[in-house]
Amino acid sequence: VRMLGLDSGGVELAIGELGRADGDRALLGDVFANLLGNAAKFSRGSASPRVEVGCDREGAEPVWFVRDNGVGFVQE
Repeated sequence: VRMLGLDSGGVELAIGELGRADGDRALLGDVFANLLGNAAKFSRGSASPRVEVGCDREGAEPVWFVRDNGVGFVQE
């Protein structure tokens, strides 16, 4: 969060329970940095920019997510 400058305000950041993830620590850090950075970048134009990160369960499997209220993608 500090590395991406998300602690300096401008974007509301909600961090939920993340649980445990098994994998390469550096690569998982890169994945979350990319997802959080993109979410923050594309939600800054919103009236109240918000990025949420957390983990849900689908049965026994954890499912991590990054959500934002940014411009989104146009699907055709």
